[in-house]
Amino acid sequence: MIGLKHRQVTFVLLIVSLGFIALGIIGREWKIGVLILVAFSIASFLTYFLWRKVDSKLYAKIKKP
Repeated sequence: MIGLKHRQVTFVLLIVSLGFIALGIIGREWKIGVLILVAFSIASFLTYFLWRKVDSKLYAKIKKP
């Protein structure tokens, strides 16, 4: 939908997964509430970014004559 190939999507998902794994390792000494807040904030930002990217691609597709 946004023009990425299968390998590119796999790579992006791998990086995101490794990021959350690293967050879990780094944050293992944090209070659980803080860790949840940070993880939720990152996930929300990534979701917002993805929706904006998809919407812009769809808008550009619709706007083309």
